[in-house]
Amino acid sequence: FKSLPPLRRMWMRQGQQVRIPTPPSNQSFALYGALEIYTGDWVSADFDKANSQATVAYLQQMVERYPQRRILLIWDQASFHISRQVQNWIDDHDHLQVLLLPKRIPQENPVEAIWLHLKDQVAANLTRTLDNIKAACALAFRQLGPQGLLRLAGLEPIT
Repeated sequence: FKSLPPLRRMWMRQGQQVRIPTPPSNQSFALYGALEIYTGDWVSADFDKANSQATVAYLQQMVERYPQRRILLIWDQASFHISRQVQNWIDDHDHLQVLLLPKRIPQENPVEAIWLHLKDQVAANLTRTLDNIKAACALAFRQLGPQGLLRLAGLEPIT
């Protein structure tokens, strides 16, 4: 997420162009997230950057959250997902498995629908700070709730 909003679309009166506020710098943060498909539990964390160190820190949070369960992560082949550092960390944790999706096919990952929703509902705001964006993301997850997240991902609750 960036402080400079992605411009989507807007209405304006003919001949009266709206001035879009732009921050002095385009600050950003990376938001990691995973959906637990049985309960709709959403596990997310934000980091300054999406890199190998952040990925390992996020995986550590996942392992601590589900210490007694096998974890299957389904994710894309972003460089920070498949780096040597991340692979070595995963190899040291027996109850963690990774299924890599084919390259350049994000629509195969149900969680992409959740990210798209956030981009449309949160990231497209015109005035905000990084702290406001983080708070808006947290609020969006709370408002959706487990059932809403599962529905967005195209999944039915598994009982």
